Formats: sequence, C-alpha cells, structure tokens
Amino acid sequence: MSSKLLAAACAAIVCLAGARATAFCRTTTCDPNVDCEYDSAGCTVNGEALFWGSTCVSFGVQAAGSAKRGIRFDTAHDLIAGAFEKWAGVDCASGGPEIEIADLGDLECRTAEYNQAFGNANIWMFRDRDWPYEGPNATLALTIITYNPDTGEIYDADIEVNSWGQDVTVGDTDVEADLESIVTHESGHFLGLSHSRALGSTMIAGYTTGTTDLRTLGDDDVAGMCRIYDPDDAPSSSSCVPRHGFSAQCADAQESGGCRLGRGHSPKSAWGALFALGALALRCRRRRL
Repeated sequence: MSSKLLAAACAAIVCLAGARATAFCRTTTCDPNVDCEYDSAGCTVNGEALFWGSTCVSFGVQAAGSAKRGIRFDTAHDLIAGAFEKWAGVDCASGGPEIEIADLGDLECRTAEYNQAFGNANIWMFRDRDWPYEGPNATLALTIITYNPDTGEIYDADIEVNSWGQDVTVGDTDVEADLESIVTHESGHFLGLSHSRALGSTMIAGYTTGTTDLRTLGDDDVAGMCRIYDPDDAPSSSSCVPRHGFSAQCADAQESGGCRLGRGHSPKSAWGALFALGALALRCRRRRL
C-alpha cells in the first residue's frame, strides 16, 4: 500500500523579508515525520534525491480550466507551458539542462492519481469546488509526486491549484494570487526542487499577495536546475511517455487491463509542494491510501 507524505521542510514558513540567501534544495525520499535531517540552509541531507528517469518529461492540463476564476484552458495552458520553458531554457555552464518537456495538451482527467494498472498523465488542474487539504485560506497549490522510495525516481506528478479558496488571477493588473507565479513555482517542484530560503528565488516558500516577482527565476533556481539536469548525469532513457502509458482519462474511465507495477517495491507520493501565503506554518502529515 502506498502512502502520501509531506516532503517539504516541516518548519514555519518565514516572511520573505526575513529570508537569507542560501543554496537551492532538492526534494528527497526522507519522511519529514520520521527521519528527515536538515542543514543550515534548510535542505534535507538524507534520503535519495528525486529525479525523473528520462530526459523527456510530459505534462497536460485539465481541459475545464477554472470556471470559478474565469480562467480558460488556453490561458492556463499557455502560462504552464511558459513556466516549463523558463526552467528548461536556463543557461548552464555545463551545456544543460538535459531535459525536454513534452506538451500533451488538454486532458479529461481532473483527479490527482497514479495508476499501476492503467495509463497515466502528469496533470495540472484547478480545484473550483473544494480544497480537501489543510490551509484552504493559505495554500495556493499542491504538487503530489509519486516516486520509487528506494531510488528517488519520479513516476508521476500532479498539480492542484486552489482556485476554491484563493482569488487566482492572470495578467498584470488587479493581481491577487498570481497564476503565473504559482505555476512557475510548482514547475520547480515538478522537476525535483524543494523550497529555498534564497531571496529572489522562485522556489522560496512564501508568496506575497499581489506580487509577480516569482514569475522570474533567480540565480538559486538556475543553479538547482543545472545541477539536477547536468548532462553528465543524464539518464539513458529519452521516452516522453508516462509510466504505464499515456491516457487523457482517469483510471475509472479506462478499460481494464494494461501493465501492472512489478513486485519488489511500493511507490510513495510526496505532498512536497504546498505553496502558501507568507508567514504561515506548514504542518507535516501522512495519509494512507
């Protein structure tokens, strides 16, 4: 049975004004409720660092967009695709990053799930009707990463934007919870980065309502991207197909059959990307499927 655990640093989120410049942090397989250890920069120092097992990673966007916030699919899709372009297009001295982002377009499924018997997709979606997690009035988005706990290889990543509890906006005027900032930050989690304490970093843990600063990657973000996707450490696979094949539909809409995950390990899911409004605390928790 797989488990879901919050893999981000389990500490109070500090206000942006109180942060200090530090190195980027990677998400690891350690359990913050049990055995995570942290360095002076707030990065976990134990566990396996998370990574995608192919030089090509795909994503799709749930077709409905957000009716509650008046955000159409095309608008959301363009912002998300643009966020990935920022990360994949950083300038690394080593010639990287060695990563390609495949765009699968609109998807029917609007459920965060990883299927061991059916096709999968890495889905971006809005939650207009509810926010079933902690902090509905403080949390902007949640990235759920399913990974191999023995190696850190990422199998699946789904992102939920809290359009129910937050006034998510697009554009440069009347900004509230800026969608471009949210998706740029969550794309960093998708790619394996954890929260940073560095001023000017997109991966900083707090967001100030009405700002757009997190749309732009900082030096700390670039360094993290270049390290994770260094060409010298690139995996041998270049497939863009999600694990167990691609499907735009959720498992319950797919026909039975298909490949099943082999025995020998159980995947875990890290609730590793709670993106919150500044100066509020995150609490760690674990849930069983």
